[in-house]
Amino acid sequence: LVLRVTDVKNRGVANVTVSWSASDADARLSASTSTTDAQGQATVQWTLGAAAGRQTVTASVASIAGAKAVFQAINGVAAKILIVSGDNQVGDAGAALPTPLVVKVTDALDRAAANLSVSWTASGGGSVSPASVTTDAQGQASVTWTLSNSPGAQSAEATTAGSSGVQAVFRASNGATISGGVTVDGAPLGNLTPASVANASLMARMSRSTAASIGSARGVLHSTSATGERLRTTGAPVRRLIVEFKPGAMGVSGRVANAGASAIQSVMNSMAASLSPLTGAGVVRSPEYSPMILATRVTVTDGGDVAAAMARLSANADVASVTLDEIVPMLEDYVATEYVPITKGTAATALAIGGAVPGLLPNDPLLVTQYWHYNMIDMPRAWATATGSASVLVAIVDNGIRPTHPGNAANLTSDGYNFVTGGNRLTTAQPVCTGGTTLLPEAGPGPDPTLPDDLAFNGTCWSRSTLGNHGGHVAGTIGGVGNDGIGGTGINWTVRIRAVRGLDITGSGSFFDIAQGVLYAAGLPASNGAGGTVTAPSRAALINMSLGGSSNTTVLSSAVTAATNAGTLIVASAGNSETNSPSYPAAYPEVISVVALGPDMQLAAYTNVGTTVSLAAPGGSFRFASTGGVVSSTWNYQTSTANYAYYQGTSMAAPHVTGVAALVLGANPGMTGAQLRARLQSTAVDLGPPGRDDRFGYGLLNANNALKNTIGPRADSYVRLVESLTGSTVKTTPVRADGSYAFSRLAPGSYYVFAGQDENSDLATGVPGRRWGWFGSPAGPQLIQLNATTNAVATIHLGLPVESEPNNSIAQAMRIPMNGYVTGQLATPDVTDYYAVTISAAGTYYFETTGVVGSCGYGIELDSVLGLLDNAGAVLVSNDDTVFPSSAFCSAISMALTPGTYYLRVTGSGSSTGQYRVWARSTP
Repeated sequence: LVLRVTDVKNRGVANVTVSWSASDADARLSASTSTTDAQGQATVQWTLGAAAGRQTVTASVASIAGAKAVFQAINGVAAKILIVSGDNQVGDAGAALPTPLVVKVTDALDRAAANLSVSWTASGGGSVSPASVTTDAQGQASVTWTLSNSPGAQSAEATTAGSSGVQAVFRASNGATISGGVTVDGAPLGNLTPASVANASLMARMSRSTAASIGSARGVLHSTSATGERLRTTGAPVRRLIVEFKPGAMGVSGRVANAGASAIQSVMNSMAASLSPLTGAGVVRSPEYSPMILATRVTVTDGGDVAAAMARLSANADVASVTLDEIVPMLEDYVATEYVPITKGTAATALAIGGAVPGLLPNDPLLVTQYWHYNMIDMPRAWATATGSASVLVAIVDNGIRPTHPGNAANLTSDGYNFVTGGNRLTTAQPVCTGGTTLLPEAGPGPDPTLPDDLAFNGTCWSRSTLGNHGGHVAGTIGGVGNDGIGGTGINWTVRIRAVRGLDITGSGSFFDIAQGVLYAAGLPASNGAGGTVTAPSRAALINMSLGGSSNTTVLSSAVTAATNAGTLIVASAGNSETNSPSYPAAYPEVISVVALGPDMQLAAYTNVGTTVSLAAPGGSFRFASTGGVVSSTWNYQTSTANYAYYQGTSMAAPHVTGVAALVLGANPGMTGAQLRARLQSTAVDLGPPGRDDRFGYGLLNANNALKNTIGPRADSYVRLVESLTGSTVKTTPVRADGSYAFSRLAPGSYYVFAGQDENSDLATGVPGRRWGWFGSPAGPQLIQLNATTNAVATIHLGLPVESEPNNSIAQAMRIPMNGYVTGQLATPDVTDYYAVTISAAGTYYFETTGVVGSCGYGIELDSVLGLLDNAGAVLVSNDDTVFPSSAFCSAISMALTPGTYYLRVTGSGSSTGQYRVWARSTP
């Protein structure tokens, strides 16, 4: 600031003191006084204060009364913020508005204020980007406003620092909105057990009780004509003894000997030397050496006293124990019923149902009967990734396998072995029901593991099984040749299976024989029954033992330990005694113990449970219908021909686990037995209380999870807005991370809101087996009416959609959308259900009824008949049964339709009742 002091003649006055003062308290002056120069001028520097608007500085001369000069200035801080554009927009909740927000900042003289910082804030959870902007030369600043997820009116505000009360407020809205939250049922459903497998709590959630159809069948399994009481005694005193030696006495440091050839021979020599006093004296004979487990089996010489021989052997300082080698039942009772091909016809309008089955299905004709148990463990999706590998070797220690059965033959190896002790099982011949007599002869150990006969005693005579070969049935589940158009399929379409026979023609066996089978299967030296040893050419990575008993014997335990130490994983059936008592070998800690489930995903009535249970797998249950078992390869021993049969038991559950383990190992050849076990258990579907429990172990085996090392495919939730009059989908939006969703800018009208989960980002919701639901009551979706400013709230629960009665007439029809499904049930007197479907555009549409659990016609399913009716109730087409792969008992319709409302009518074929699922979709 510069002023000039003059005299009366306007001449500059030098050396005059000028005093300076500012009106604004926080303004700064470079000096409070200054002296005029020779021209009479005085100078000072003025820094404005922070306050907006006009400020002054006054200069005065004390020696000149009343003389002063007043300087004025305008603070450059904003005086106004003007809205240029972007106000009063309508946008989607959670989305950026299409037009940027623009303001202009001016000072008190209405001049553009450049280089000023403008701060932005949004209300209600929305955001403005960037949050701070500097004005340009024209005084303008621009940002993008993303609305919050909340419906209704929202605002955003622009302010500048140091300009209190100077602001611009923008307003926006979502227009008419529908918003809400989505909750998800945590029970297992589509993403864990796909397609027609429902969650385990289905029965309790149905609108009508199913107690009458389910019943409470209990009790151990009862055999049919195919199997009866198995041999429980040899008919003569046991004369074979198992002698187990102390490791130190045999020159080894542990119970399991070194596998080297020289060490093996050394142990055998030591055992022979220790026994020589008794063998030389004729007290015992025929020693059979199992050096890997430091055990020898001897036979008490005919006429000799068994108790005395045991006492003399026990007195030997080298001997750890002496036990009787009894022949005991090892195949607990199981039911076998003949497989009868489905002969029901198929309508010309039938559609091959496959859309509800994600994954790959083989073309084997028996798949329709096997589907319930393979689907339960997610096999179709697993098959889409892997179908087996010939690099994997699985051993089945059982009663042998018929090598000529076409279902198994191609996957069987030629290096199996028979360890069953030779001789007659009976001391006196007994009648065979079909004629003649039998002593139940066994040929003795050798390289042929074929089951020569299959006999059971019915109380009067021995019956030769028409549905026999337990080991062959197990083999068919693990590795029956798949996708060859013949018979059934196994879990592995390609695998190598080594048959190891440890059980006799009655399903009984001795623990010594079974132990040798385990050793041989694991590629370890085993007794050859003639004083020497036999070793398989390779180690089987897996051993299936669908057998067991209540006795815990050291000889079997040692064999299991030896096989495990060699790297082999053993899987065994938990037992069919309906008890929590342990069954061996399943109860050994090294073994995966498997309990059995029925088609309803509940524990089978017969299965053992307990602290040693590892996994659950389908084993079959006939308490719902005549066919609820596991179908696999069997043999008719009366006609010597191959056939197939339904079996049920934990014997059938174990090979599902073994088969999946082989599938995983084929895809991960470097995996150890311990890693494989951990994979199977960690990827199982938890069915009981969280974590492992004594009923289901770690949960239900899941092949797809195990193969991919996941806990189910990724499932994302989406909400679908459907226009009620046309049935067309207006919008689809993903559910946010906090479970909320919103539809904005909706036109006035009436709407339904549906929600569902997809799988692996395929964007397909409303697919059976995936979680699905709607806004409204269980009776059906609720209509939402909107005007231009409506804000509606619609909360949705995702789970298994269940019909609500009454829906027994067209007038009561329950509404389902296209590309949606619902589960239902027919039970007397409710023998007809109706569903309304609205078509929005002309095209071909697809409708089907299938099973809810299990597979079509098997377990507890309805044999459904599906009808499509027009808006007047006239039947356009009806279908009873479809074609492969779902075949009989499922019904489907495909038809070209014009826009309008149609009705689906579900009835039972004949007088059949039961559960079903109805699905409407726009793509095949």
